[in-house]
Amino acid sequence: MNTGKRRSAFITAAVLLLLLLLPGCGAAASEESFHALVPSFPPLQETEGLRIAVASDLHFNPDRRRDGEEASADLYNAELIDALLWDVQQQGATVLLLTGDLCNGGKAQRHTALAEKLKQAEADGLSVFVLPGNHDLAPITQAEFAEFYADFY
Repeated sequence: MNTGKRRSAFITAAVLLLLLLLPGCGAAASEESFHALVPSFPPLQETEGLRIAVASDLHFNPDRRRDGEEASADLYNAELIDALLWDVQQQGATVLLLTGDLCNGGKAQRHTALAEKLKQAEADGLSVFVLPGNHDLAPITQAEFAEFYADFY
């Protein structure tokens, strides 16, 4: 990055930081002044009919990291999927559509573990549908994917 671009980026970052900090300056700043800056939207009205939740690129990997590896989202990946399924049900969705890259690396044991979680969600009343992504099919084949998720088409 040349010096002019670097200086411009620094100035832009500094101005944005100041804009973020200004509402909190001084004793007069209050929760009301903060809320005046944030747009408000009316709550969603209750609706009747079908509610569909969509999630993509889960990259499910329940395998725990080994000692010495850097912590990553994989460390709590199974819990994140559980939270997703819980939240979908709490939001009143009756259908969950998972659109590809369900598992990280497409390993069979990961697909098996995810399919078990999805079966439990269906037992709890959620209809689940899946579509494969490019990370789902290597090393398994399309036919194997279809076997793992036969209940979710």
